[in-house]
Amino acid sequence: MVFEELTLNQGRPIIIDIDMTALEATCTKMKRFSGADEDIDVFLIPFTPEVYSIQRMIWTVRKLRACGISGQKIILVPNRLQDRTVSSPIEDVMKICEGPDAPRFFWDVFVEEDEIYNHFFRKQASFRSLLPCEFYRQKARDRHATLEDRQNYASYAALAARAERVEPRLKQTFARLMAHISPGLAAAA
Repeated sequence: MVFEELTLNQGRPIIIDIDMTALEATCTKMKRFSGADEDIDVFLIPFTPEVYSIQRMIWTVRKLRACGISGQKIILVPNRLQDRTVSSPIEDVMKICEGPDAPRFFWDVFVEEDEIYNHFFRKQASFRSLLPCEFYRQKARDRHATLEDRQNYASYAALAARAERVEPRLKQTFARLMAHISPGLAAAA
């Protein structure tokens, strides 16, 4: 279904999130459509520092390569790192990024670890769903609100304050990633 719709969106960037469990089926469908791999500019593979995540990422790279995808179309994106310090598992990543047609790996593009992502998950919130921090602070000070409501507003005020610090860094990461993928898209981001 996705590959049939790719032709309808020519000229616009398309991001497809493929679950690792569906990767083989995706590769099979790509092979059915001549040139389908040419319609996809890049495959982003995020991974975390955990050994299992790195192993799955390496498996994914190998599967894509077995489907005939050029390594230059594969970008490995570190996720949930504390900093850019190379640790032993990350060295395994660096090994698959060697050679003329190896996947690309950029240290200046990574999503840093922050507790806010866990908060978003627990509260089913996002950067877009939050109001400015000051709104929640004012509601938390409202003497007519119940104690429970004031506590909830105070919790959201803390979440919004953290989001106001993290979101610009996340946008900067996205802009860097877009610059690596396509300089023309980076200007629009």
